Amino acid sequence: MADIRCMAEYNGNTITALKAIPWVAYAGNYPTDNSAHAGKLPTPAVWFRVNGWSAGKNSEESCAVDLSCELFVITDLEAADDENPQIKSEQAAADITAWLMEQVFCSPAAAPPVFQLAKRDADELRLAGYQVWRIVYSQLCKVTAYSAAAGQLSAVWLAQAPDVGNQHLDNYRRVYGSDAHE
Repeated sequence: MADIRCMAEYNGNTITALKAIPWVAYAGNYPTDNSAHAGKLPTPAVWFRVNGWSAGKNSEESCAVDLSCELFVITDLEAADDENPQIKSEQAAADITAWLMEQVFCSPAAAPPVFQLAKRDADELRLAGYQVWRIVYSQLCKVTAYSAAAGQLSAVWLAQAPDVGNQHLDNYRRVYGSDAHE
């Protein structure tokens, strides 16, 4: 099982591994706005995102979560050097799928990701002229306590919706960090 201290570590390890694939021209996080990569995107490209997680098999020593992740493999349909760009796109997605099955993005003792699905993503409308394949996988990860020294987090407060916001400060419970309300 992979051991992660925070999501930034898992994300960084995944992006670094993708960048090490010799034929990948660009690897990065899934863009959160439509202005991302305005103009020509270097291809083949791979975008990564974590969609969420569910409860994993926990033990007394650790908390485990099953991460749900996606890789988006992007190829240029208008590349001048391609006789059949759709076949090239399918092959790139198949290669990333095979590569994924051998990866461990954290601890050396972790199990590899579990492949779930690969399909053409026709909903990615902001990428006209490109073909996008979405590869869905999960990975069971042991989550260790967050260390403030590892990041910028100094306190975490928890409240139950809908009683959130400044008018409900007394309803918040500190679950990490200093005792003072800020």
